[in-house]
Amino acid sequence: MTHQITSGDSPGYHLFTISLHDGKWSISIISYINESENYEQAVVKLDEVLLYSEYTKNVFGVSPKMHIKEIIALRKNLKFGTGQLDNYLGENRHGVGVTKEIAINVNPQVDAIIWPYPRWR
Repeated sequence: MTHQITSGDSPGYHLFTISLHDGKWSISIISYINESENYEQAVVKLDEVLLYSEYTKNVFGVSPKMHIKEIIALRKNLKFGTGQLDNYLGENRHGVGVTKEIAINVNPQVDAIIWPYPRWR
């Protein structure tokens, strides 16, 4: 497990990364630094969880590396949308550009499962 403090378009955040024995990222945990007191005391809260490994599954049996059609068979009511660099399936989110039908026909693999909402990547 590694830890770093980083930033991007968002405020600074703690990034904890858990890797498999081959060095591939398996899980990342993000905790935004919103208060200097928490930062100084190294108290972090869980803001986002990102799963990358096909060996990690969520409570619905969905894992990265599954194809969209497999995921929709397990989670029929997911919404589809587009982000800055990728598409997402999720709840209560909508996007423009690529349609859900096009994505289902192309049937790509999902590269990450992100909770609690799609990450702006």
